[in-house]
Amino acid sequence: MATRRMFSKQLTDTDRFLDLPVKAQALYFHLGMHADDDGFVTGPRRVARLIGADEKELKLLEKQGYLLSFPDGTVVIVHWRVNNYIRRDRYVPTMCREEAAALWLDEEERYTRRETDCPAYGVIFGSQRSTQDRIGEDRTGEDRSGEDRSAQDRTGQESTDQESADQDKKIVAAADASALRVRETISVPMRDEDALADYARDVGENPAELLMKNPFLLKQARNLAEGYTQSFAHRRATPVDLRNVLLCCYRCDPERGSYYDEEDGGLLTFAFEQAANAGKAENWAYILAIMDRMRAEGITCREEAEEEERAWQEGRGL
Repeated sequence: MATRRMFSKQLTDTDRFLDLPVKAQALYFHLGMHADDDGFVTGPRRVARLIGADEKELKLLEKQGYLLSFPDGTVVIVHWRVNNYIRRDRYVPTMCREEAAALWLDEEERYTRRETDCPAYGVIFGSQRSTQDRIGEDRTGEDRSGEDRSAQDRTGQESTDQESADQDKKIVAAADASALRVRETISVPMRDEDALADYARDVGENPAELLMKNPFLLKQARNLAEGYTQSFAHRRATPVDLRNVLLCCYRCDPERGSYYDEEDGGLLTFAFEQAANAGKAENWAYILAIMDRMRAEGITCREEAEEEERAWQEGRGL
């Protein structure tokens, strides 16, 4: 999980914020420091007590539109996405999955409650990459399916994985039904153009310049995403799939722009196959973690991945 937090002066330098009592302002900053990577705080009253505040300040922050609360006491910081952008390699998805599923991001990237009659701008839930997770064995005694883990750990992991898979399926169904722009976890809503912009930001380029250098970039990546999702997940691709394919299979060159890398494409195919064998072909967090593990181990092409897999299986006597 990322440990640094940011606060936007566009929010905290306003008269509206500065007119809040000092305790309420201090509580807002402390909640920001205690929030998870999606802006959720599961113990807001405890945080309030730590700084000498109480529930009065919490209610005031909610009344003024800085927090949203849930029946179990959890709160989410409304302007979290305005304040923070967390790098993919440090991001850890929230554990507040039910609360996240009840939220939208509006056009100003503020969390709002999901209402049946409100204009839908984006679903605020899914599965996001976390390179701190490792798929399969860590080579210290746990196999890829977790067979050597304790029964308690295995049961808990299976339950979490099943919840993730079930929720992801619900999101895809919602996206297909209402043509929503879906993105992975508590994140900005997407169209194809948004997916390109996110990819461009990741590689440090301008989206318009990328398209100037490769006018067919989006079409090529979309076709690849369709191939993967129809082959392994048996559904149409969403902008989330497009974004992840761009991040996994496309490299950026200052002169050539973005181009498809066949070796990376082979690794992604291998990762999809592994995920499908585990029953997680729709779980991008699982797929991307496999990619991260292979890259961390210096695997650069599908042949090396298959060789490593064979060696691992032989070592286990499989």
